[in-house]
Amino acid sequence: RKLGQTKVTYEHPAFEKILGDTYGVMVYQEQVMQIASAIAGFTMGEGDILRKAMGKKSIDVMTALKEKFVKGCVDNKVPVAKATKIWDQIEMFAGYGFNKSHSAAYAWIAYQTGYLKANYPAYFVAALLTMEKANADKLVAYSAEARDLGLTVLPPNVNASLADFTVENGAVRFALSAVKNVGEGAAESVVAARKEGPFTSLDDFASRVDMKTANKRAVESFIKSGSFDSVEPRRHVLFAELETSLDRASRLRADREAGQSNLFGLMDDGLEPVAAPGRRSALSDVPRWSEGERLAFEKESLGFYLSGHPIERYKSEIQEFASGTLGHLVKSRHTGEVTVMGLMSGLRLLKTKKGDRMAACQIDDFEGSVEAVIYPETYRQCGTKLKDDEAFLVRGKLEVKDDDERPRLIVSDLAVLDSALRMMARSIRVRVDLAVLEESVFAGIKRVLSNHPGETAVSLELLRPAEFMALMRVEDKLRVKLTADLVSHLEALTGNGTVRLSRSV
Repeated sequence: RKLGQTKVTYEHPAFEKILGDTYGVMVYQEQVMQIASAIAGFTMGEGDILRKAMGKKSIDVMTALKEKFVKGCVDNKVPVAKATKIWDQIEMFAGYGFNKSHSAAYAWIAYQTGYLKANYPAYFVAALLTMEKANADKLVAYSAEARDLGLTVLPPNVNASLADFTVENGAVRFALSAVKNVGEGAAESVVAARKEGPFTSLDDFASRVDMKTANKRAVESFIKSGSFDSVEPRRHVLFAELETSLDRASRLRADREAGQSNLFGLMDDGLEPVAAPGRRSALSDVPRWSEGERLAFEKESLGFYLSGHPIERYKSEIQEFASGTLGHLVKSRHTGEVTVMGLMSGLRLLKTKKGDRMAACQIDDFEGSVEAVIYPETYRQCGTKLKDDEAFLVRGKLEVKDDDERPRLIVSDLAVLDSALRMMARSIRVRVDLAVLEESVFAGIKRVLSNHPGETAVSLELLRPAEFMALMRVEDKLRVKLTADLVSHLEALTGNGTVRLSRSV
């Protein structure tokens, strides 16, 4: 209307003076008060009652005022049909209207934030994340927003992060204070100690940072979240030696305070500092964390998965058995029957008005998430399977009621993902990268297959990058029974993500 592309119209001649500045559209509550006065004979006091009812969305009061409004319009020679139409517009306006001063403040903030988001997206997202750093759900949502804007959210780093979220080479660096069990004081003490130079080992960190502020629990969270990866990427080694390292640092600090600067203080117990340059840790043989354990610790310390997602290992299975990733389905606003794979979280057990049990939860994968609803009929069939942080194959109807509303999945059936895939798969394919793996790996593969006899066929995908790829069918006597142990044992030999399930033999 402002650009002249749509004609400005008014439901009543008196509206031109009232709605002229807003091109015939009700925008402010004061305009409704003026309309009620001009055509329905409301006093300004009665108009204010109408304004309050709209602001509080008081349906009962609005209904009572409608009769008075229509009668007042008729008394002022406005036809009933026209009066009712105007009232309907007022009711629709009541769903979003504010007073003029409130609207102006919102508009100014919206303009500012819109400008910053469009022109300084990394700084804008860093500010949002800092503002909501204590709210894991908001961090997930804004991190997803960052990805949609083409931004990378870098993991926390004791040698790079500040207390709040910051911008680093166009990416957003995770805040130290947003790591669970850390807090502002501990984060600031890390940043202050780092002014002397980057930390070179866990011992170096523990000896320089105030451990009264950044306590053992905070350091555990730093390790679990990957904040020490730039110092020592073997998180399991750091975690195993944490207690000893803190003790060494405590003794060294006591010596310093006593003026006894012991050059060999770090070696008093016969153990070398963790990740000291050029040295191998005495605990290097500590069992490595599995990918699942690493991600679980990451979620525990950050509140969500940042460096990866448990469902990522099923990328090939999603292509084979599902309708697509949740991110793809949500962005394309796909509706109708779908099959998806995702992790369940935020499980809420509910009851209908009739007392029937139902549930609601979030299903997410590495690209997106949806709200899922499990109504009583489906709940009766699979309610005992529901569990947070469990991966599921879910069938249901994806629906979008409004363009601004988040898609919702009405679940018709679900099954634990690994069990479902074992039921659906007719064969497995193991990728062997000959440029990386030695020939001895084949003996290991044969041994694993022999230890899991069953009916599922096996193929080996032999790969030498830039040279060739060959598919080799394994003899039938080495058919296997699909289990989680089988997959994990094979991937221990060939690498994460190298085992793929298939519908075909």
